[in-house]
Amino acid sequence: MIWRFSLLHTTLWALLASLAGACRDGSSSKGAGGGALDLQPNRNCALVYRLRFETDVATLTRVSVQPQGTSGWSVAERGGPRRSHNILIAGLRAQSTYRLEVKARDSAGATALERFLVLTTDPLPSTLPPIEVTRSDSAAMADGFTLFDVAVWRPDGVAGSGWLIALDSEGQVVWYFEHKHRPENARLLANGHLVYMHSKNRIVEIDLAGRVRHAWAATNLLKSAEKRKLRREGVAAVAADTFHHDLHELPDGNFMVLSTRLRRLVPSACPQAPSTVTQAWFNVVGDVLVEFERDGGAIVRRIDLFDVFDPCRHHRALDDGHWNHIYAGLQTRDWTHGNTIIYDPAQRVAIVALRNLDRIVAFAYRPGSDSAQSGNAPVAWILGPPTDTPENHDERRLKPAGKELIWPHHAHAPTLTADAGLLM
Repeated sequence: MIWRFSLLHTTLWALLASLAGACRDGSSSKGAGGGALDLQPNRNCALVYRLRFETDVATLTRVSVQPQGTSGWSVAERGGPRRSHNILIAGLRAQSTYRLEVKARDSAGATALERFLVLTTDPLPSTLPPIEVTRSDSAAMADGFTLFDVAVWRPDGVAGSGWLIALDSEGQVVWYFEHKHRPENARLLANGHLVYMHSKNRIVEIDLAGRVRHAWAATNLLKSAEKRKLRREGVAAVAADTFHHDLHELPDGNFMVLSTRLRRLVPSACPQAPSTVTQAWFNVVGDVLVEFERDGGAIVRRIDLFDVFDPCRHHRALDDGHWNHIYAGLQTRDWTHGNTIIYDPAQRVAIVALRNLDRIVAFAYRPGSDSAQSGNAPVAWILGPPTDTPENHDERRLKPAGKELIWPHHAHAPTLTADAGLLM
């Protein structure tokens, strides 16, 4: 197998410390002050355990997790006091032994249950990609775990299945999730769940136990039978051609995602195009920024880059047929090739990186279905090298201040920094 490691891009300590989910087949321990303690491994990730038990009175529970030879952590139960308890234990390493202290207190603070368990975890799956740690400086790292995706490439060069993997500061696996359709661009959501895109133009929200909570599909290019199947599966339809490269959770819970549109341009529409191009060159694919509602997938707003920039004036950026497999039967040309979408609430701008245009563009943007917005948003600024000929929105192009600037080209994955800068 060929493994491709994606960019490491988030931490999820809070998620691994407290989220609850589904597990099966484990061991149990009995004692006074309630029923059996039932500790079971998760079927999607054997490093995630669920603890279930009953108490005679309503209590809140805290579980202290103590590994051998190093410091531990605790898991606090969410919500109010209850008699039936369901707690997820995560952040564990494979083939390791842990001592669990389970303590439940009633509303007066009195201890209603106190138990101890010993847990030894299983080995990692043999199909998990090998990970070699060449250097680890835990003291210099930010708190939390590192989440990334891995694609399994078939011998014919097509990506098959894939994994989401979380490592601790020493490079040890503490969580994993396998999917048959190459998960990518995973993000930690405000509700503690994970969201990822996969190679079938889907966006999926899961909890730490791997249970699907919500799913959305780009449906414009699907046949009627495929759309009916999605409805039966409870997948929300989003009226878009594709989902690709990146998505962003907005403050109100909606999602902003990169999509595409194909525009067929006849040679007479682009008189300044090179005379050597063929008719097929004009099946041009450009990006569309789409905001859709979390519940139901209704489109809130689109920003179509064909309405912002002129593909005839940017024909030098057209690349090879990256989208041929999506727009079946057509020889396409990849025009803008967006690869990142960010919303900055401080500046109220949506920022998109357009690799093939060598520019990062910010649009004035106020998200939300009640924002009374329609159509394209004003261009707030453009970061990119100057061009030889005038182009759309040149007046919004940022100019260097002070020292000579080395312009970014083919930018990938720009990220907002704490001081309102861009790291790319």
